[in-house]
Amino acid sequence: MIAHGQFAPVEEAHPDVIAYERFDDTHRILVVSNFSEQKQTITLPEHWRYKALTCLSYNMDPVKQLSTTYKLAPYESFAVMQ
Repeated sequence: MIAHGQFAPVEEAHPDVIAYERFDDTHRILVVSNFSEQKQTITLPEHWRYKALTCLSYNMDPVKQLSTTYKLAPYESFAVMQ
């Protein structure tokens, strides 16, 4: 899925955060990175909200569930899978 899945940007216009999804017919991965020394807030797609997640990678605290928005700490990054 990472090499051959589809790609969809999330919060494409955000100046300090890179966020995108990779997905195929059965799995979805969300990757989010704050490249700022300031806290940042992003709005997440509805299909990521309030679902049980597997945290694949993180540099702060593991992410287990997401809601409408997510507040990123400075330089926080994570990847989760549905």
